[in-house]
Amino acid sequence: MKRDQPAQPPKAGETGWLQYIIIVYCGIRMHLVMRKEFSKSSIPNKKLQKQFFRALIVQIVVPTILFVFPAAFVLLSPLFNIKISLQTGWIYTALSLYPPIDTIAFMLLVSEYRKVTKGTVIQVCNKTDYFRSIFRAHKTGFSKETTTSKI
Repeated sequence: MKRDQPAQPPKAGETGWLQYIIIVYCGIRMHLVMRKEFSKSSIPNKKLQKQFFRALIVQIVVPTILFVFPAAFVLLSPLFNIKISLQTGWIYTALSLYPPIDTIAFMLLVSEYRKVTKGTVIQVCNKTDYFRSIFRAHKTGFSKETTTSKI
């Protein structure tokens, strides 16, 4: 390369693979360090750290599936001279699914969050049933006192 030519920016494919190589390297390194440190920590702490590690892996895999795979097909098709005549609105749907899926996955993988989430869902369901019973009572003509005295 000549000295007067500006440096070329890396291509999209090169930076994408570099990103995953860094993620895999850091993940393996973190796993090895965690394994060594586990010998010094309590059983509940070990369980919690393993759950956080699993959640981290899910947080890496989900965007890959929802962002990279759908977009890669559409973006790489011109390079391979593939003509696509399909609607691409589904890509936007996949992109919009990430925040709720990421949050739900984290809540389900970490036991403490799972307990709180389960309790909250049960509370909401119980309140919903209570309000439904009041609504049914008013609809059928019973008084509010008879409905609340049963509960």
